[in-house]
Amino acid sequence: MVLMADMGGARTLATIVFTDTVGFSRLAGLNEASALSLLGRDLEAMKAACAARGGRVLNQTGDGLLLMFGSAVEGMRCALDIQGQIAERIKTLPPDQVLHHRIGLHVGDIVFEGDNILGDGVNIAARLQSEAKPDSICFSRTVYDLIKNKVEINATYLGPRALKNIAERVPVWQFNLPLDSAPTAGPSFDPVPEEVGASGTKGVAMIAGSGALVLVLLFLIFRLWPSIQASTRISPGPTAATIPDPSPGDIQPKKSDNPSKATSPSEDHVRTQISTLTEQYRFDDLVGLLKSSGEAEKANGPGEIQRFEALAEMWKWLQTASSQIPQDNPIQANIDIGTGAEVPCKIYSTPDGLAIDPGSGPSLKKLEELRPSSIYNLGSALAQLPGANPQAEAWLNAFQEEYSSTGQKS
Repeated sequence: MVLMADMGGARTLATIVFTDTVGFSRLAGLNEASALSLLGRDLEAMKAACAARGGRVLNQTGDGLLLMFGSAVEGMRCALDIQGQIAERIKTLPPDQVLHHRIGLHVGDIVFEGDNILGDGVNIAARLQSEAKPDSICFSRTVYDLIKNKVEINATYLGPRALKNIAERVPVWQFNLPLDSAPTAGPSFDPVPEEVGASGTKGVAMIAGSGALVLVLLFLIFRLWPSIQASTRISPGPTAATIPDPSPGDIQPKKSDNPSKATSPSEDHVRTQISTLTEQYRFDDLVGLLKSSGEAEKANGPGEIQRFEALAEMWKWLQTASSQIPQDNPIQANIDIGTGAEVPCKIYSTPDGLAIDPGSGPSLKKLEELRPSSIYNLGSALAQLPGANPQAEAWLNAFQEEYSSTGQKS
């Protein structure tokens, strides 16, 4: 580990790699000795990967690491090495011997003050890590510009993202493990319902029963086949990145206003993008897509832009209103906390997300993790508060209509 005294309070430009273990607090609560043993194994392997790529371990942040590199290329290669280790464990070890990790990368200024490591480089890397899905890597445009044509990697452009406490939106790319390495189950120690631990990260999903495993394998084979047929090298410009199709069982966006009309491949591509962005509640990005694509309005009708502009305004209001609910005066709404059923819950804001308590203790959720019907219920409760935006009810009705024919967001 680097001693901060060596750096003498210096400011430097560096590539920062931030790692986090998915659902570790919950796993430690189930079987602390086993969870700590697995974590120690993984962190030692990460430190070795960092050293092999010429990096330095700046800090251990509980169940993650803060790494520094002088090169964005070597930082990304280290992150890929780490995810490669995860893929190998998924293939060779029982599910209860595999931990899952998410990684964030950014290039920026960092400042050493005593034992503290500060600066935008650290802050943005940490926020990107929290955006990443389990076993994936999220990285900024700064990293993208430095590694394109140098590191071969399949990456998806997620668009500009609003990161917590970061003034400007950050364009984000994400790398996911290949489907043949994707986890089908995580450490289970005990078959208990998924909860969110003190760190605010989502617990690793558990799949039980041979029937479920068979379905998962069939699903993976179905989704893997296109990736076997082609391999994509990251290339300049955000238009080179692709957005994946929504998974079966995810929400389906509102259908075209002209479903019987024949469509071109470009129109189909626009619809695929709209499906994915709608699933993720990324209404600002949807508006940008519709305005920038000549095919978009033809494929989806002239009212699409106005509808998504209204939903974008609703989402901004909902993000602000839901972040200001005091713990001593929570609101009440019917929310699905992961059981598949919506139950009455008390809800209040925390720095790490919404605390949602059905009466058995609070769990933490981000707004975008909730099902559409739960978001509607939460918004309806917020719209009843004094001083609520007078347009809230109309926005929520439009939101409900948009998702009325869907399944539920997982």
